[in-house]
Amino acid sequence: MKAFHLRSLIELVANPTLLRFYRIKNLTRGYLPASTYKMIYECARRAGEGVMIDIGPAQGGSTLALGLGIRDSGKSASTVFSIEKGLGSTALKMRDDPDANRDVLHANVAQYGLKSVCEILIGGVEEVHHRVDDTRPVSLLFIDADGALDRDFALFYNRLSAGAPIIVDDVIDKINQHAKNYLNWSSQKQMDAYVASKGAERFSDLCPLGKEYTTFQFISYFRERNLFEGEKIVGGTLFARKTASGLFDHERDGAALRHIRDKILNRYYELNPTLSPTSLGGAPQRA
Repeated sequence: MKAFHLRSLIELVANPTLLRFYRIKNLTRGYLPASTYKMIYECARRAGEGVMIDIGPAQGGSTLALGLGIRDSGKSASTVFSIEKGLGSTALKMRDDPDANRDVLHANVAQYGLKSVCEILIGGVEEVHHRVDDTRPVSLLFIDADGALDRDFALFYNRLSAGAPIIVDDVIDKINQHAKNYLNWSSQKQMDAYVASKGAERFSDLCPLGKEYTTFQFISYFRERNLFEGEKIVGGTLFARKTASGLFDHERDGAALRHIRDKILNRYYELNPTLSPTSLGGAPQRA
């Protein structure tokens, strides 16, 4: 902790404008560096008018950065729609209480005087996406949720204006600690219990090798499809812009992204052959 404070002090001396974003990070217990919140803020300042979508704000660090960017740039027709499931994440104040987490988000937004530009939507993306204003273009997309970029791009990519910022956290080619725990499972019951606890149908619908690994694979595909340009990755957070010609093809891309999920699952079975369908006496299949 002392080392962290020393690094923060050194960074603040070098760049005093970061103080505002250290305060946001402290208030929201945000996981991102203060410098990354500042970059998100700057993207919002420069973005065009429209809807800014924040998927997975937890206690609201990204929402505050986006809202301040809107307010400070004088935009009069822009709104942040902040989508938070409110369950299951260690970044939340109350891990299993969506109502309490909604109140935390509202309180943090109110503390910064941003109620007029921030709309909080509590629930899964699939459940609440229809509540995002569809009469305006999407001028910015920020994603730091559960690794389901296939879902998020399918829902929102084609609504993005050409050149709109796309920001995605955890673009890192690694297997995280959660996945290492999954790789220690020795029975199908453990996998089934986890899948049920997440409300999913199959293990492949989640992140068998962790959020970072899954996000990295999806971003690699989107890069090949030329869906974004001007890419920069800072500390695992991708900053890019939608290409003018970018189009998410729900049939073609949907099939390709499902194949990526199957490849991730097959890689999981390679690393944990005890639970592979062939080891359990069945034919290979999607778990």
